[in-house]
Amino acid sequence: MTNVQNFATHSFSAYQMKNIRIDQDNSGLFASVPDQSGKWMTVRCVKSKKSVHASHCSCHTFAQKQHCNHVELVQAYTCQESSQTILRTCQETAWWWTSPGRTASTSSQDY
Repeated sequence: MTNVQNFATHSFSAYQMKNIRIDQDNSGLFASVPDQSGKWMTVRCVKSKKSVHASHCSCHTFAQKQHCNHVELVQAYTCQESSQTILRTCQETAWWWTSPGRTASTSSQDY
């Protein structure tokens, strides 16, 4: 890998870490991660009382190898940001997902 490629990869990883978005839907906790292709990958997470674990990604690499860079980034992000903080935020916003009038077909983009 050349110095330029190394810099580009490192810079994009930093960009990804700054732009990870954690949210919840009817299927549970997930992270949206920007990909170098310009698409956003969805990394599904499993939460317990004390931690958050990145478990599945929507990218092609994960489908083939059951592991990918997106999962690693989300796992690093949850460790860096403290799983407890993420869980507390999810609990505070959980009322929205169970509020009256919210249906399974309603997405967060509708609000």
